[in-house]
Amino acid sequence: MLRAQDQAFLRERGLDWELVPAQGQSCLVVKSFCVTGGGFTPDRTDLMVRIPNGYPMTPLDMWYCAPPIRLQATGQYAPASDYVESHCGRNWQRFSRHLNQTPWQPGVDSLRSFFVHIQRELQGAGKETACDPA
Repeated sequence: MLRAQDQAFLRERGLDWELVPAQGQSCLVVKSFCVTGGGFTPDRTDLMVRIPNGYPMTPLDMWYCAPPIRLQATGQYAPASDYVESHCGRNWQRFSRHLNQTPWQPGVDSLRSFFVHIQRELQGAGKETACDPA
């Protein structure tokens, strides 16, 4: 179960999401997440974040997309996103991104702060972008 503040964040953003139980963790799946502002194609993908049982004391790390997305300008995968992993019965493109420059702060950081990193890359500098309605 997600904490109330995380559920409120997802509702505020108007995201269509579900929490899928998995061994030793849960997987937050955001359906039809818009990625056009980051220069990716296709313009929508399902976004998955693994939520470890120790969250929020245990940091969130990496995110995943299905279907895979590529850089629109070159057709190539973004750096460190060309690996596929299986989670929750689906294959996911892994975005290997870690919070090395701004380490996770237990009790301070949350799903909201982790989404800043996701938005910066997938939606272009943290800006929301307009996709056609899903």
